[in-house]
Amino acid sequence: MRRLALVLGMLVPSAASASNGAGVRTPPVFPLAACITDVDRSQDPIFHLDIGLAREDFMVTADEPPDSRRFQFFLVCEDVHRDVLDLPNWITVAEAEDALARGTITALPPDEDILERRDDLAGCVFPMQPVSERIPITCEATRDGLDFDTGAIPPGNYVVRGYTYEPPLNLWSVRRGVVRIYDDPSDALPSVGLRSPSLDGTQLRPGSPFSVRGCAAATCDVELQFASLIDVGTQDERWQTFATVGAGPFEVDFDPPEDLIGQPLLFRAVADPDGPTPWIDHAEGTALVFGDDNPSDAPFGEPLEICGFYDPAIEPTAPPTAGELTCSDSADDEAGASAGGAGCACALGGPQAAAGPPAGWLILALFVLGCPRREHHRGAHAQARPAR
Repeated sequence: MRRLALVLGMLVPSAASASNGAGVRTPPVFPLAACITDVDRSQDPIFHLDIGLAREDFMVTADEPPDSRRFQFFLVCEDVHRDVLDLPNWITVAEAEDALARGTITALPPDEDILERRDDLAGCVFPMQPVSERIPITCEATRDGLDFDTGAIPPGNYVVRGYTYEPPLNLWSVRRGVVRIYDDPSDALPSVGLRSPSLDGTQLRPGSPFSVRGCAAATCDVELQFASLIDVGTQDERWQTFATVGAGPFEVDFDPPEDLIGQPLLFRAVADPDGPTPWIDHAEGTALVFGDDNPSDAPFGEPLEICGFYDPAIEPTAPPTAGELTCSDSADDEAGASAGGAGCACALGGPQAAAGPPAGWLILALFVLGCPRREHHRGAHAQARPAR
């Protein structure tokens, strides 16, 4: 089982004085998609990624390389929350050497901060396009999104990470949702994707439940867990299970206990925790617990997208049905034998298995500040480490 072996508190070489050294880097906006996207390679190996923008950003300063301010995208076989561990700041040695020659850094970064030199990540982090085909941060360049042929990577669960190349402080961005790749529906791995909390700083209050939402596939055993960000990544790391759900879309209320007041929380979901290939998906945002009488925040935020198309009458693709496990409340149901979860009887459905209820609650309101584009609908590790 491949695991990300990242360095906590990744070192970044000291940046020299530069005109864009402290500027705000522009991340991609990822339109809402299905919380799990299936890629059945027996039908079509192409995974399509929609890309949006909160702003265009193409004014390269004199100290930057000419191909600065561009996007590159990666599929990553393990989901690690960005506030705990991050991917290397540099993709290639040549780019780090160029930054040194330009004087934007004072020393070459260590090998662990250059993806090209990370042999431990070679089988887990897959570029969706080469460095030479990075995408300018403009409406025109991102209009058609990106098509990636998954045929050359191992089957399994993946998350998408966006990379903004603007040295010396390059930026990684999180896309919510899981990409599940398989060659036969019966071999699709258990998976789960979380939708909320979706924004950092989400405010929770004891006595005012917050809705944790997502969907699961090919498993009847998903544990929803939380932990304090203060503890995560330390020897005192403690993940506490507050609910267990089965396959399909779910919506579970989380009411923070009063002893969590003042704590920043992370949320994760662990699919098939006792199985051979457990998958852990982290909610994108962090949550802060307050002790006042205000209500908890709503589950979703409202990302800005200036040059995309959004139709609130169209829902994201329904949760995957190929190779889906269906769950019932009774272990004696005709669905079949229990998959290990108490009171959860499961049966493997084929490609025509019935879809779950419409995921209408997955719709996230997007502000449309520009002209419509894109004719198609835009929605939105082999694998994770065992649950701890």
